[in-house]
Amino acid sequence: MPTTYGADAQITGSFEVDGDIILGTGDDEVILKGLTYSIETKTGPGDDSTNLSAILPISLLSSTSGALSVTLPDGNINGQSKRLLVTGYFSTLAVTVTSASWAGGSGGTITFTAPATFIHLVWANSAWWIIGSAAAGISYS
Repeated sequence: MPTTYGADAQITGSFEVDGDIILGTGDDEVILKGLTYSIETKTGPGDDSTNLSAILPISLLSSTSGALSVTLPDGNINGQSKRLLVTGYFSTLAVTVTSASWAGGSGGTITFTAPATFIHLVWANSAWWIIGSAAAGISYS
């Protein structure tokens, strides 16, 4: 059961929440400024066969120390954004997408074949959709 506070609140320092934050009701406008996002980095064999975070908006990927094959799980909410940036490439670099729009909502694969490539995905209608990518160095299956 949520706790309701009827007064203004001011927080100095850090504020962590484990769960949902709901601001306003109905048509109330909510403006958030100064948000800080974390990123994750996955490299070569040490991170092979791990899941990427669906929550963190950016994943830096590198296969300079060996092949890297990771999985992007389903998103949590329509409009969720995910960017994959290849910061180093030497060997196989593949991302298995559990629900891919280009695979009809089934599992699909993004294979990167060059450094300095990227893809921008958005979660909508129970699948990840490509809304932008590098012109070359990426294939989909």
